[in-house]
Amino acid sequence: MPYAVTKSYFEFEDSLENLRRIDFDYYIGDIVLSAENNKILQNLKSEQSIEMHFTVEYSNGFIKRYYGEIAVGWLSYDFLVIRVTNLKKNGKYYFAYSTPGIIKAWIKKEYHMIEEP
Repeated sequence: MPYAVTKSYFEFEDSLENLRRIDFDYYIGDIVLSAENNKILQNLKSEQSIEMHFTVEYSNGFIKRYYGEIAVGWLSYDFLVIRVTNLKKNGKYYFAYSTPGIIKAWIKKEYHMIEEP
């Protein structure tokens, strides 16, 4: 079923514990940030958790929203693969990631489009 990521953003608390939001564009395999927003993220502590949000619109008009936590430092890795697997249980899904340093466990229902190192 063809789809498009129509809205995407990071959400995190700044040093004053204010909730901040940074929009980004997603193009098949690439996250595109403005230079200003990239600098904001680079100034956060690399281990700080941020939420990554995606809105996906399918060709049949169905809209699904996904989110999960990552460490901001992972954005500077050579690659960061976000793996989202729908579980067909009341809209639940599995949000996982693969980086050169950290890989969240694979589950049986995941489609293996990349190889584990």
